[in-house]
Amino acid sequence: MKLLVKLVFILFYIFGGLIFLTPFFVKNFVAECVARIWFYLVPIKKKILLLNLSFVFQRKAQESMEEYRERLEHLALRNMHHTFLCVLELFERFHWDDRTLQKKTVIEGNEFFQAQVRAGQGFFILTAHLGNWELITRVGAFLKIRLHIITKNLRNSLFNDLWVQSRKRYGLALLKEEGSGVQVLRSIEKGASVGFILDQHTGLPHGMKVKFFGVDAWSPKGLAILSSRMEVPVLWSFIKRLPDGRHFVKIGPPIDFSLLNAPQFRNAKGHLNEEGQKAHIEICNALIEKFVQECPEQYLWIHKRFKETRDYKQRLVWEL
Repeated sequence: MKLLVKLVFILFYIFGGLIFLTPFFVKNFVAECVARIWFYLVPIKKKILLLNLSFVFQRKAQESMEEYRERLEHLALRNMHHTFLCVLELFERFHWDDRTLQKKTVIEGNEFFQAQVRAGQGFFILTAHLGNWELITRVGAFLKIRLHIITKNLRNSLFNDLWVQSRKRYGLALLKEEGSGVQVLRSIEKGASVGFILDQHTGLPHGMKVKFFGVDAWSPKGLAILSSRMEVPVLWSFIKRLPDGRHFVKIGPPIDFSLLNAPQFRNAKGHLNEEGQKAHIEICNALIEKFVQECPEQYLWIHKRFKETRDYKQRLVWEL
């Protein structure tokens, strides 16, 4: 298996090199073609995408049903276009050194990360499945912030090994999902940062139902529990693709959770109770929503974000 992983890795590396040398306008044109084939001829996950969009973006007053359908389908096409570019960049990033990253990214707010690093204090980073979120880990390595992330194993062991290898090769530390609480504690104590992608379906016992874009969605509560008990700041970082193919990375200061010091959000030990955890997630979700609204075509709508709260087998509203 190790030999097979190495051979496939070499093939991916070579393929990534070809993509790296290809001008962006060519990749953009190919992504446009693939998006149309995906949408009209091989509509894998198309319905999930459109249902998610219909859950979040309601029909406007005075908007006909046909206009509504066209609006969401246009957004879905743009989303597929963006998704394919992200896939190409997963291969391309094998060839991203620090010099390349400086050319391909615009980073704003690094001073917030560096202030924590200089203080020798560990911290959490809130992010979401927006833009090419996987590149944020590469940016973290470039900024020397000792980024650790909790990761799930892929079902296919071959691709899981490739995925792990591709992430570790530029210094990213991976924490196993099993027993992650202890690993997070140790990472923070050593002054590292731990990234949390908060917008993924997480059922009981590790998640709770919280509004996301006004729709009930199961969300992980680990960040709320750990950050409050450890009294560790939560900074944020989101990424979006710019029209010229570069990526804009915005980093923000520690999120203000002072509202949660109110008695109704705390239990007898002073920790966040269930209501407090929910309020913590709501604050984080509001921040995520703000950035998704800026570029909704770059969000991961093909994920069943509203699983168990919405019926993904139902017909689209314009099909009724």
